[in-house]
Formats: sequence, structure tokens, C-alpha cells
Amino acid sequence: MNKGQLTKRLLDEVLFEVMPELENQIVEDILKDIDEDENIVFSDYHKKQMKKLFRRERYKLYFKNFAKYSKRIAIFLLLAVIIFTFSIFSVEAWRLKFVNFIVDVQRTYSEYDFKQNIETSINRFENEDVCFEYIPNGYEFFEEISNNIETSYRFVSEKSYFRLSLTHSLSKFQIDSENLDAYDDDVMINNSEATYYMRENISYIVWNDGDYLYRLSGENIPKNELLIIAKNFVNKK
Repeated sequence: MNKGQLTKRLLDEVLFEVMPELENQIVEDILKDIDEDENIVFSDYHKKQMKKLFRRERYKLYFKNFAKYSKRIAIFLLLAVIIFTFSIFSVEAWRLKFVNFIVDVQRTYSEYDFKQNIETSINRFENEDVCFEYIPNGYEFFEEISNNIETSYRFVSEKSYFRLSLTHSLSKFQIDSENLDAYDDDVMINNSEATYYMRENISYIVWNDGDYLYRLSGENIPKNELLIIAKNFVNKK
């Protein structure tokens, strides 16, 4: 701001403060000289000018109030737009995160190499007859139970377990479809048709490779985790 602008601004502020008092003083001086009993008659021209003046002042007051309330409305609308936009982007961000998570999960399990070798396996178990090339973290081999009909392998963790049982394919197995929490018969385990179902937090996968009937069960184990165990199981017999 240069010197001329500063001087003009100071002069405007002085006049703004002084003029109201000066106007009041001028009015008082004029009123002193007027005789209250004198009948004053204004000309038509004066009346028209006064009407214009009053109309102009009313317009000024109207536009002043309009501008004041317009600013308030504009601020309110701006805040509403900001809040609405923030909400949309927040929901959209969470929606995108969720969609990306689902896509990543699907990509992980669709591209997963279920036939892992020994070097890439996180945890495994193997004996002369079978090989579990994938065992979830936290689970350890607990026991093997074998008889003339069935052989089962049990793995346990601190809070859960899973078990795989093998019987000859001539054995019959029926699924009780009542009171199931989940059911899916469109499952494949290494080119063999399989059925998944869940009852009371215990998940099951049953399949037949033509030689053996397999029944994998696990407590509180997600379906995808159980599928990985099944697809990484090798029967050496």
C-alpha cells in the first residue's frame, strides 16, 4: 500500500467516525432556527427528490441485509458441501479399501500355487504314507490313528484343531443336510469333486479321488484355509 492509498484510507476512517456526530450537530442547529409554529410547505420538486432519497435508502438497507444473510447462507452451504464431500470420499475410500481387500484375497487364492515344494512350504508334515505340504501357523502334528477301516491325522493349536481321515473309496458317506450353517457342493480338490459344509463352527470338506474317500474337518478354520490344506495333501499309497 503506497502513501496515497494509506492517506485516503485514514481519511475515510476519520470521516466515517466524525460524520455521524457532525450530521447530528447540523440537524440540531437547523432545528433551533426553525419556528415550530411556522407552516412549512415543500415544493413538488422537493417532495420528488425526498421520495427518491427515501427509496434509495430503503434499497441500500435491503441490499445490506440481503448481503449479510447471503453471506451466512453461503457459509452454511459451503460447510454443508465440505461435510457432504468429506463423507462421500470417506465412504468411498473405505469402500475402495474393502473392494481392494476382496480382490487381493481372491487374487491370492486364485493364483496360489497349491502344490508347493518343500523349500517354499511354511510348515509341513510327512511320513511314509502321506504328506501335508501346508500346515497353518500355530498347528502341530498331534496323533495318527489307524485301523482296518480308517486312518486319521490330527493337528492341534492352542485353541483349535483340524483332522484328515482316509478310508477306501468303497466306503459310503452321507451328509446330513439338516441344521447346516453353510453348504457348497461346487468345490474341486485336485481335479476331484468335493463338498464343503459347516455345522456349529466346525467346517468339513469331503472328496473322493477314486481310490480313497477323504474327510477333512477343522474347528473355527475359514473355508479358504481348509481348502489350502486339502489341496496340499498328498497320499503316497
